[in-house]
Formats: sequence, C-alpha cells, structure tokens
Amino acid sequence: MKITFRRFRDEDLLYLFERCTRDKGVMLNESVPLSSIRQFSAYFYDRLNRVYHDFFVVSDDESKLGYVYSFDYRIYDLNGRMFVSADRCHLDILISAAQKLFEEYPLKKIFCWVRQDDTEMRKAAERISAKLEAVLREYIYADGKYLDVFVYGISREDVVDER
Repeated sequence: MKITFRRFRDEDLLYLFERCTRDKGVMLNESVPLSSIRQFSAYFYDRLNRVYHDFFVVSDDESKLGYVYSFDYRIYDLNGRMFVSADRCHLDILISAAQKLFEEYPLKKIFCWVRQDDTEMRKAAERISAKLEAVLREYIYADGKYLDVFVYGISREDVVDER
C-alpha cells in the first residue's frame, strides 16, 4: 500500500467538512461552531491563508485516509508543529508526514499535538521514539467534555536516516 500526500485543493473542502462534522472536532482545536459548509469554508480558508503552513490530504490506493497540516514554523529555532488526523495507518502517516517536513524544511524538531481521545495516534507517536514533551491538561473542549492534549517532540533522527 502506498500512502500519498497531496496539497489541499478546493474539491477537498467537502471531505474535510464531513470529517470535522463526524469527528466532532475542529482543526487547530478551536471552539468554533461550524454547522454548515459555508461556515466551515470561511473558517478553513481563513486558516489556510493565515495559520497553516502546509496542508495535505492523505490517501492510499483505495481512499482518503485523513489530513496533515503544519503550522507555527519558526525559522529562528527551526521548530514547527503539526497535526495529523487519520482513520487508519497512523504510524505510517505520522512517519511519512514527519519525513516530508524534515526533507522540505531545515527543521530541528516537530511538535505533534495529539488529542487525548486519539489513542491510535498516541501509540504511533510513542512507537517512533517521539518524546512526550508536555501534557496540556483540559486544553480543548470537544463533544461535551474537556480533553488533554499530548505534545510529542519528533526529532529529525527519529524518522530520517541520514547515513
């Protein structure tokens, strides 16, 4: 199975809206009511222009698997953040996304934010030697409750073989 990363295109908007509606979560974990595609569209394009550095839709040979975005890329310390939302293949997507960002940018470390209820992504981060850097207690409010966010630090040597 081959996982591909494709930059966001306008035709992906409905897919992203349906994912966010299904997952009862919003990108960047902001408490924003998005009950229609029109509201979501305004929200998403604003974030695409002002917040997200890269935004990829992830697919395999059969279907779309999720999305990955990077943000807060800081040239002064070579750190950045990324968020990954996936239905399956969590480990492969996380490794591939980190490798892609390390190859494209001179990053030292990527901080991957993972919601408390995303146990598969937490397991994936722990399997690639990512270090748990912080736990943000009750950081987001989703689906009627407060959730912690786990911040994993992924170093270049965790995912890139530079031999």
